[in-house]
Amino acid sequence: MKSPTAGDLEDCLQAKVDERRQQISQIVEEVQRVVHHLTAEISHQDIRFQAVPYSDTYNGNIKVSRSHLLSKRHPGSRARVGRSRCSRCHPAEGT
Repeated sequence: MKSPTAGDLEDCLQAKVDERRQQISQIVEEVQRVVHHLTAEISHQDIRFQAVPYSDTYNGNIKVSRSHLLSKRHPGSRARVGRSRCSRCHPAEGT
C-alpha cells in the first residue's frame, strides 16, 4: 500500500473545505429565505415594518464572517476569547 503524499493530503483537505463552504452557503441561503418570509409576514400585519429583501446574490443584512467561522475569536475582537473582550459587545464596567 502506498502512503499518501502531501499533494494527496492537500487535495483531501481542499475537498473538505469546498464541501464545508457549500454547506455554509446553503445554510445562509435558507436563513435569508426564512428572514424574508418572517419579515414579510410582519410587514403585512404592520405597515410601519418593512420586509428584509431576499436576494440570491449578496444580502448586506446577513453577513457571514469567514474569519469568525474559521477561528475561535470573539466577533469584533482581535483578541482570543478569554484574554480580553470585545468592547463593542462588552462595554467597560464603571464607565
